[in-house]
Amino acid sequence: MPPILTEEELAKYKSQSADAENKIAERDATIERLQENDEAAQHQKRTAIIVAVILFILLLGALILAYTSPQTLGIESTTNAQTSTSSQVEKTLKSENDSLNQRIVTMQEALDQKESSVEFEEPQVYFSVQVGAFERYEVPLLSKDFLLLRGDENYYLNSYSIGVFQTLEESQKLKAALEKMGFEDVFTAKYKNAKRIDIIE
Repeated sequence: MPPILTEEELAKYKSQSADAENKIAERDATIERLQENDEAAQHQKRTAIIVAVILFILLLGALILAYTSPQTLGIESTTNAQTSTSSQVEKTLKSENDSLNQRIVTMQEALDQKESSVEFEEPQVYFSVQVGAFERYEVPLLSKDFLLLRGDENYYLNSYSIGVFQTLEESQKLKAALEKMGFEDVFTAKYKNAKRIDIIE
């Protein structure tokens, strides 16, 4: 005979399902926002590189004009004036180039920092409720109602658990609810660094 849920239990599981979906939506929104920031940073970087190339070409053109046709730039045609102007143009070009390179390095560091700060990891220590172990049976890690955590692979068995709880009491409540629903042989397990270290009946 299939387990019968009360209205209260059904409402509770629907609330848990809604909470899980909200968390997933928040995570997706965070990832999307970070991707948009990343694209904006990449755009700024490309813009800075294009500006640097344009300035370099303009300064190079000015330097060539200073050597070939100093009168065009209003420079005296004496050798000393040309040498002085060439030296000033070279200094200006080097200064602009160094400044733009520094901006590119700064933007790349900021972009790398944003990328390295995005982490979605399981807690180091947590409790979960194992609902089954199956031989050569694969199920999706994400369903409409529950987030399933793939457990240990013991020989030819794949074990599956529900929930990531910070306390044993929270996981035991879910275990009791699953038993009321008719699940058999469910148990709570303690994990550390994604490895099961203890089984709690």
